[in-house]
Amino acid sequence: MRNKGKRSTSKNKNVISKGTTNSGNIKAKLKSNFNSINKTKKSTKKSSKHKTVNSQHNYYIAAKILAIFCVVSVVIFEIMLIKLNILPAKYMLIALLVFTPLGVLTFLGLFFNKIKKKPKITAAVVSVILIIVSFTGTLYITGTMNFLGKISSVGETFSYEEFYVIAKADSKAEQIEDLDDTEIGILSIANENYSKARNELKDVIECEYKSVDTLDKLGSELLEGTKESIFLSETNYSVLDEGTEGYKEDTKIIYTIKIKTVQEDSARRVNVTEEPFNIYVSGIDTYGKIGNVSRSDVNMIVTVNPKTNQILLTSIPRDCVVTLPSFGEKDKLTHAGVYGTNESIGAIENLLDIKINYYLKVNFSSVENLVDAINGIEVDSDYTFTGEVGGYRFVKGMNSLTGKQALSFSRERHSFTSGDFQRVKNQQKVIEAIITKITSSSTLLLNYNSILNSVKDSMDTNFSPAEIKSLVKMQVDDMPSWAFDKHSIDQGSDASLTGHSYPYQELYMLIPDNDAVVEAADKINAVMSEE
Repeated sequence: MRNKGKRSTSKNKNVISKGTTNSGNIKAKLKSNFNSINKTKKSTKKSSKHKTVNSQHNYYIAAKILAIFCVVSVVIFEIMLIKLNILPAKYMLIALLVFTPLGVLTFLGLFFNKIKKKPKITAAVVSVILIIVSFTGTLYITGTMNFLGKISSVGETFSYEEFYVIAKADSKAEQIEDLDDTEIGILSIANENYSKARNELKDVIECEYKSVDTLDKLGSELLEGTKESIFLSETNYSVLDEGTEGYKEDTKIIYTIKIKTVQEDSARRVNVTEEPFNIYVSGIDTYGKIGNVSRSDVNMIVTVNPKTNQILLTSIPRDCVVTLPSFGEKDKLTHAGVYGTNESIGAIENLLDIKINYYLKVNFSSVENLVDAINGIEVDSDYTFTGEVGGYRFVKGMNSLTGKQALSFSRERHSFTSGDFQRVKNQQKVIEAIITKITSSSTLLLNYNSILNSVKDSMDTNFSPAEIKSLVKMQVDDMPSWAFDKHSIDQGSDASLTGHSYPYQELYMLIPDNDAVVEAADKINAVMSEE
């Protein structure tokens, strides 16, 4: 019995010992799991803390980059603004006093880590606004400087005259080599560029020139088949097209030669914000780029007196007889443009006995593009008529015009009994409407880039960039209201005469009335002399 009791006790001890062991294992496992959980928590906290530190570090770096970018943008903008020198001093000072402190404060708010979150966010918002404004302003300034450099021809400049080898549209000749060893008809005139072009053509092909006295006869001989080809200037080709309906459609250009012409700077410079000056406005009858010489269909003297805020527009008919200063011979004024702007200036100075300070040369593209860029103009028509160019209808009274309509309105003459006299009046109306609209502050600001882009390739002037900027600065500073007056030489006698350009062909010309010429000169001198 004792042995049984001992065995029973021993068995119980074994059970207890085994239970104790199991309990220890459980506790060990629980402790291990608990330690593992603690380690995971600690690792998660460390990872989260590390991510927070990294995120904060990236935030500070981004803020510093934004701060630097903002300061650089503002500095570049201010340098460009000072370099442009187009704003009056008071506006320049305001701009610098606004942009400089804001740039400095936003830089301090973004660059240094100790700045609190809310001020940093405010600085970031302000910096983005400053960057956008500075970037936009820099683009505007760069565009302005490029524009002024492109349209301003100071010093010696160059122009080009084009000459064409022309054949009938159905001619088998397709390229210049097809006319090798043939006769080519030319106009019998003495012209330096024409002579250079003929010599250059002979370097390309072997040919014989056959002279014809008049342009009309030369053009007719091509259409009739008497001449296989002819060689003419672009201007003469346009004259043939005007005189013979469909001439350009019935013919084709086989070859083109460009002759480069040097123009000396003819500017008589003055202080344009203090002294009166005359501008010769030449409107040539071409589209596209302004570099080619051509007939000057618009011939206007714009007399500006910045002291009295007066502008006088004096128009001279294109067919008016003048003396070409380089040749000492008579011709119509429109032909002077073929020999360069300086020839036209000299001819008008001789006619009116005045001094012309500057010129502004535009073409058909200039008018169309500029009027469209300022969203149209309003002109008061003296008559109801339909323009030959484009077939646009104009009513007596006010008309809202697009670019193409403004050009048609300016070019029409056959609808009027007074012909070219009424045309120059309409040209004055268009120019006055353009100047009036551009000088209104809202139009200039809202359409600034459009205005510059519209005329950058189709306008040329010998105003220096500094002189143009001075005029703009004066306009922005004082916002003067300009008083316009218009005058034209509208009296004279019709005549059929030969001239320097066409010595063997009589053309319509207007011999201006001497009293009308004197009156025009007196009006110009009156505006120039007023204080």
